[in-house]
Amino acid sequence: MKHADREKEFHRLMTQNKDLLWFVCNDYNLGPAWEVDDAFQEILVSLWRDFGSIRRRESERAWVYRVATNTMLGICRRKDNRPKTAPPCTGESTDNGSGYREEDYEYLRQLIDLLDEADRRVLRMQLDGFKSHEIASSLGISRSAVYHRLSRAINKLKRLYENGI
Repeated sequence: MKHADREKEFHRLMTQNKDLLWFVCNDYNLGPAWEVDDAFQEILVSLWRDFGSIRRRESERAWVYRVATNTMLGICRRKDNRPKTAPPCTGESTDNGSGYREEDYEYLRQLIDLLDEADRRVLRMQLDGFKSHEIASSLGISRSAVYHRLSRAINKLKRLYENGI
């Protein structure tokens, strides 16, 4: 593929998946907005570097998500940004118009962050709307492993929530 064609194809792919990339950046809650912008730039660099590695059997969206997530995990490891415990739910309400409180979303995100990395990745991809075969392809595991990890993650989330962690 010519360099100009490669650039056009990359631009098309990034335009189609821009919202997904911003979601991944914000999902890891790095802190100030400038850190999220830096993370977005780092993801773009990773995607450009690995652009030739898209497997034809893998969906482009799943590939973008996998590279973005792996890049964010690397950033978080470098920052040691992963929370060790989730704060208790306070019960104070700040309804965001959807009928759910922002605190509930944040609490769920923090509970998910307490899961093992493999279970957390499968659960996040499921919540992001990926199909089981896309998750399996992206992570290089079988569909039955996807179902097993989802079940394990959901059961652990239930236990954490019931114990008030």
